[in-house]
Amino acid sequence: MRDIGAELKSLRLFGMAAAWNEISADDGAAVQSSRWLIERNR
Repeated sequence: MRDIGAELKSLRLFGMAAAWNEISADDGAAVQSSRWLIERNR
């Protein structure tokens, strides 16, 4: 599994990285259903 938060930080997208970490910490169904798409695309 890729570390999306770290990749966003490396792109200097700190706000998006913080939001991703917050959303993924909830581990909700919405995140799980779309995680494959986010992790597949670079």
